[in-house]
Parts: sequence; C-alpha cells; structure tokens
Amino acid sequence: AAVAVIVGLARRAAPMTPTYDTAVIETYTTLAASGRLLDGPYSRFQWHHPGPLPFYLLAPVYVLAGRTTVALFASALVLNLGVLAFAFWTVRRHAHPLTACAVAVALTLFVCRVPGLLVSPWNPHLPVLALAAALLACAASATGVAAGCLGAAVLVSFAAQGHVAVLPLSVGLGLTAVFGFVLATVITGGRAPAPSAVKAMVGTIAATDGLVLLLWMPVLLQQVLSADGNVGQIWRYFIEETHETAAFGVALSAWADMMTGLLRPDFYLAHGWTFVESPVLWAEIVAGLQCATLPVAAWLAHRGGRRFERNLGLVLLAASVIALISATRSDREVYDHVVFWIAAIGALNLGLLAAETAQLVVSAEASGPARRHVATIAMAAFALAATVGGRELQGEVEASHTPGAESRAAAAVADALATQIPARGLARPLVRFDQDAWGMAAGVVLDLQKRGMPVSIEDDWLAMYPVAFKVTGDEAAEIALLGAAEHLRRTARPATVIATSGDQLFAHLSR
Repeated sequence: AAVAVIVGLARRAAPMTPTYDTAVIETYTTLAASGRLLDGPYSRFQWHHPGPLPFYLLAPVYVLAGRTTVALFASALVLNLGVLAFAFWTVRRHAHPLTACAVAVALTLFVCRVPGLLVSPWNPHLPVLALAAALLACAASATGVAAGCLGAAVLVSFAAQGHVAVLPLSVGLGLTAVFGFVLATVITGGRAPAPSAVKAMVGTIAATDGLVLLLWMPVLLQQVLSADGNVGQIWRYFIEETHETAAFGVALSAWADMMTGLLRPDFYLAHGWTFVESPVLWAEIVAGLQCATLPVAAWLAHRGGRRFERNLGLVLLAASVIALISATRSDREVYDHVVFWIAAIGALNLGLLAAETAQLVVSAEASGPARRHVATIAMAAFALAATVGGRELQGEVEASHTPGAESRAAAAVADALATQIPARGLARPLVRFDQDAWGMAAGVVLDLQKRGMPVSIEDDWLAMYPVAFKVTGDEAAEIALLGAAEHLRRTARPATVIATSGDQLFAHLSR
C-alpha cells in the first residue's frame, strides 16, 4: 500500500531534466532498468564504487513511477522505508521491548534530523540506513535467526557496492553474520545440536552463499569482461598505491562528530562539502564514552539473558572501531559525505545504551503485553518516518513543475539536439564536456539517452559514466557542450553552433 501511494505521488511530477550528480545517477538507473549495467557509481578518483546493486534496486519503482527524475527520488524512498521496516521488524521480534523501542525511536529521530535522506538516491546517502539495518541483522544472525543471516547478506551487499568507504565494515558484518549464525546453532549449552537444526543451518548458509553470489555477479562479470576491471583498480588504489591520508586528528574529529551526530545541534545531511569540525566541545568525549560503555552494556545484557542485546553491543563496538580506522584511511582532505555513514552507528549506539540504562532503572519484562506495546510504538515510528519521507517527496514533485535555470537550459539544448542529430545524420556522436558546464551537460546526455539517442563520452570524462558510453571508433562527429565563457573563446575560430539555451549552454559541432 505504501509503495502504491508513493508511486501515485511520483506520477504527479512533471518531466524535467536533472543536472549534476542526479543526472548521472538517473543515467545509471536507466541502464539498470534495461539490464545493461555492470558498473558501480563513479568515484572522483577515476574508478567506480564496487558494484551496480543500488541501481538495480532503484530500477523497479523508477519504472513503475514513470521514469522521471522524481521517480528516482520515489525509488530511494521505497528502499529506505523498506530498510526501516526490516530494522523495526528485527528488533520487534528478537530484542527486548526496551531495546526495540529505543532503536525504533533512535532511527526515526535520525531521519528526522537530516531532511532529505529518505528520498536521496545519491550513493553516499543510500547505504546509511541499510548499514544500520545490517548491524541489527548481524546481531539477530548471531542469535541463530536465519532471516538475520539472509538479511545481512542483502544489506551489506547493497551498502558495500554503493560506497567503497563502507566496504571494510560490510565485509566484517557479513562474515560475523555467517559465523555467528553457525556458532549460535552449534553451541547449545554443552549438548550436541539436533540433526534438524544442523540441516537447517546448512540450508541457510547455502542460501546465503547463493544470494551473495547472485548479488555480486555483475561485479565479477565486470572484472572478467573488462580489460582493466574495476575491482582491480580499487585494489591498486587502496592496497598497492600510496596516497596521503587524513591527519589522525582530523580523522578523529570527523569520526567523533558523526558518532554524536544525533545529539549535535549542527548535524546536517552531507552535501559533498569539505569536512569542518563541529564547534561543540564534547563530541570526542561522548564518542569515546560510547565505545567505553558498549562492552559494559553487552556484559549486562549477557548477564540478563538478552542475547540479541549482547551481540548488538559487541557488533556496534567493532563497527565503531572499524569506522575510526576507515576515517583515518580517508583522502588527505576529508569530505562530509565520506564519513557521513558513521552517524548511523552512533545513533544505534545511543539507542542501545539508552535501553540498557533504562533496564537498570526499570526491570521491564518481555511479556506479551509489552511486545504489543512495542509493535504499536514501532508502527508509530514507521508512520512518522513515512510521513517525513512523503512530505519530502511531495516537495520534489512540486519542484519538478518549476525547474531551475540550469535544468531548463539543459532541457532546451537536449530538445534542439534531438532534432539536429537525426537531421544531420549524427548517429552516436562523441560528446565533449566543458568543466564549467559539466552539470548541465550531464543532464543533456541523460535526456538524449532517455529519447533513445546513444552518445559516446570523451575519455577524459568516461570515468564518470558506465562502459556503455565508451568510444567505439564509429563516431562521425563531435558535439562539445560548453558554458558561456568557453563558447565565446571558441567563436573566435570557425564553429558550427547547432544548439543553444540563452547564454548558459551551447552545443558546438565538429566533424
């Protein structure tokens, strides 16, 4: 029902031409919708993030909602709400009522604190809630829950393929989920596990392995079929090559600010800006206290027979440490979107610690009535999150009817090229980008792609695009998409201007 409402709302949007990263993301999603994508999101370091799974998960709702830019936002909303539903279901079924309530409230407050997260299809944003749900699934798997093992496989694959920064943590969570599930089945209080339990365990592990292989098959194919596979490029960049990394003090500040994001008054959704340390003075202290008290919380949960909370405490402690190590491996200049995912770990830390503190004060029983109250609270939290996401999507629908100047410029040039390309017999022209106008140029390329007019992208910009845009050698003409300044410089030489949009974007033809 929620998906139907979201799709219906998205279909009220007006067609528009996006620009910058949104245009590139929609380009990838369009290819995924036709089953022709093997590349992950582009990286500014000239390689791609591990894999295309996020785009394949975005594609179904994108198609149902009309293949518009707002349909892309609707797809992100469906994915994020689905992840939240799984997270709430996991804690409702397997956690103590206090923990379930605290986690549901913490995650709901998190999405309310960063407006725009639920509808954002940007790859640094998409894995954030998936990573939080993966942490919960991992804890459930370590208590012997098959759904936790399978859920962790999907969630860590989704997160890792979309953003290489979370790859180390995702691998660790995946291995923990599998081995934790095996140990939970084998260790049965000194008794030999029942044959039926062993058989079920083997079936679950086999299903998990098959699911992981399926989800990572495009990544393996890309590595095998490409002359220079993306996995190999990532390996060389991070393992074989030497790069200047962030100073430890900067990495520590970024980690602490994210770990305490839910509490900071200046917490915001990452935009790709250079990281600036928060002015609050207590971030490092509170982040350190989280790590120091998580083992205590795990011990208290173990003593109280709360296996899920014990496992969650240990998993969150390991995740917090891995996040700090990952922050120290960032590029010398740290950007907010590279570390933003750490905020989800901090939110769960606070939720678990609040629940264990409350457990010391009120000895709540995990009775039937208590669990019914949890179900009510979880539904209320989900409804609030869905309402926030719905309002954000409604804002995108309204904005689509009044696109900005750059969007209008890209659309105008794309309209003109859609006429000029077939009229001049310019099948699959080579497109060159002007650095100052690349955002609008990306919108033009997307618009032509959606009209069924393929183009090639010059080698200098191909790292931003999937291999489907690689130069084939059959291009009979070149189209340069230029901003006003470069257009004026080139008009001093003979040039054929075949499309223009006021004074913002120009298309020059050369053969």
